[in-house]
Amino acid sequence: MDGFIRLLSDVLKGKPPDRDKTEGLSSTERRLLKKVGALDSDCRQALRGNEIFSETLNELKLDFQKAVDMISVFKRLSEILDKNMNPADIRKMVVEIFIDSFSFDQCSIMMSDPQTGDLKPAEGLGQNDYFRGKSLISGGETEFHLESGMGIAGLAARDGKPIMVNDVSKDKRFVKKGKRKPLGSIACVPINYQGRLIGVLNFSHPETNFFSDNFIRALFPASNLIGQILEFASTHGRLEEINCILGKKIAEKTSELLVSKQQVEITINELKEVSRLKDDFLANLNHEIRTPLTSIIGFAKLILDYPDMDDSERTSYLKIISESGSDMETIINDLIDISRIESNSLLINIEHLNMNKIITKCVEQFRPQLDEKNQKLLTHLDNQPQRIYGDPGKLKQVLSNLLQNAIKFTGRGGTIDVLCKGLPQEIIVSVIDNGV
Repeated sequence: MDGFIRLLSDVLKGKPPDRDKTEGLSSTERRLLKKVGALDSDCRQALRGNEIFSETLNELKLDFQKAVDMISVFKRLSEILDKNMNPADIRKMVVEIFIDSFSFDQCSIMMSDPQTGDLKPAEGLGQNDYFRGKSLISGGETEFHLESGMGIAGLAARDGKPIMVNDVSKDKRFVKKGKRKPLGSIACVPINYQGRLIGVLNFSHPETNFFSDNFIRALFPASNLIGQILEFASTHGRLEEINCILGKKIAEKTSELLVSKQQVEITINELKEVSRLKDDFLANLNHEIRTPLTSIIGFAKLILDYPDMDDSERTSYLKIISESGSDMETIINDLIDISRIESNSLLINIEHLNMNKIITKCVEQFRPQLDEKNQKLLTHLDNQPQRIYGDPGKLKQVLSNLLQNAIKFTGRGGTIDVLCKGLPQEIIVSVIDNGV
């Protein structure tokens, strides 16, 4: 009996009995040992199955919780699209979302340099010196970066595939820097936009075996969404910069147009002034030509109307007609002189003159007009010659204009006085009338 009990105890402990030890047992005891052994095996298998079920259930619970957390991450990332943020603020918000959602002890974003393909840290929370790199001294500052294929993040960037390490201490690709304790598990996921690498998302968790294939598969579309968000923000930033530049250029062009408009307005005003001066010029020209022409017509008419006048009077009238013709020639020459004035080549015929003689000649040529309006013209001249140094033609032209105006604006029977007075340094000539 003692032997049977010992064998039964071994069976319950999972130790099958040796055949030589069961030879002394009865058939009933052997059948009992066999049944107990079978029952024990069944129980052990049931217990193992229960353990496997419990482990699977726990894994499902963890995966489910991670799935719920990932849905929350997607929701929060989607909300960033509605916000007008710059890329730096977006990267900061992204790492905050992941650390808050999964209790990572580190999350960082490294951006890819479009020129060299190197990865450079752009944003990070927690411990962020996990990846092998080299230091470049530039401007007195150390810049950490990873070349393509260097470290786990560099491999993820080069291959375009997520990489997870569930026990960092056993992976030779990971080079720990600093003196802190070894990490549990890490994952590096490329950030892409339309097939183009933008950067890499780096995660670390203090627990080993934290990352699963399902979790990594869920992280990949999240990283693509982040790539889309960052690219949109970068494009929006460039558009704002372009809009700012365009705004400045539009303001500059508007200012130039305003200046051009002012210049056009000035030009228009100048053209209007030129047009007015042209009208005044034509009016003056008409006036100046009409004066000698009137004298010519008037004295010629007198000669024709009085054929019996004595020769001396006729000769005097013909002389006035000749002088008036010369005055008209002078006016025509003056028109030619306009171009000479513009080219600074106008010639003035300066000579010594007696102003009394110029006044007498001007008055004589207006006699027909004075007689027609029954006007009196009185001259007040000094007995002494009034010497002047000037151009006789132009002085006579000025005096003729004054006399013409006086006759025109003085009524019938009116009086016109012409005075000439000599002063020490000048001569004053006045034309006075009692008209309007």
